[in-house]
Amino acid sequence: MTALVGTAAWTSEPANRETVLALWAKSGTPIEALRAEQEGQSFQRRYSPLLDEFFVERYRATVQESRELGLQKLWAPYDAGNRPIVR
Repeated sequence: MTALVGTAAWTSEPANRETVLALWAKSGTPIEALRAEQEGQSFQRRYSPLLDEFFVERYRATVQESRELGLQKLWAPYDAGNRPIVR
């Protein structure tokens, strides 16, 4: 968690924006495309590590959309001990 929150804090700093984009561009996506995708976006808001109501609702919506697409059987669920749950 310390690394996740630290990375989110560093990424959120406006002074680091170009460095963040340059790091992401190393994955093969042109930096111009990354800039266009992130244009007008607040990195502080977009990459917040907070598990707030918006975050939870987005996951609920994603789960519902996955159910509608019939994808629920594509991935096996795991328990807290990292063991597959047999259904």
